[in-house]
Amino acid sequence: MNDTRQAIVAWAQWAHANSAHFNYTEGPLRMSAIGVFPPQFPINADCSAFVTWCYWIAGADDPNGLGYNHTGYTGTLLTHGLEIPLAQVQPGDVVVYGPNTSPSRTVSRATLRSSTSAKTVASLSVICASTPASLARLARPTFSRSPRPT
Repeated sequence: MNDTRQAIVAWAQWAHANSAHFNYTEGPLRMSAIGVFPPQFPINADCSAFVTWCYWIAGADDPNGLGYNHTGYTGTLLTHGLEIPLAQVQPGDVVVYGPNTSPSRTVSRATLRSSTSAKTVASLSVICASTPASLARLARPTFSRSPRPT
């Protein structure tokens, strides 16, 4: 696993350990933690903002392809990511699951693969390890930046 992937996973695990300081919101504050380093509590986000924050704080490129402009959502994660088979998913990959994984009509959850177990993901929806009922779409990001120092 490269350094950027390791950093994404480490920050997702840090978020899990600090889950009491995260608030789930789909409101205007959902991407407010992006650009704030070191992290300041509380951190407000929905599932796609959580994934985006993990990538930003790890120093990875925006998985939405929007340059961290605070407007991404699950649909932009799907549009920008490369769909891969479940057998190829690696820690740090974005996992989207739910009843509709079409980028134009998204009613789904975005999570991060946070371990080598195929059933373990990190998600702000529950701020804990969870097992999605159906893994419908997986996205392999592009890694080109150095991870942010911790």
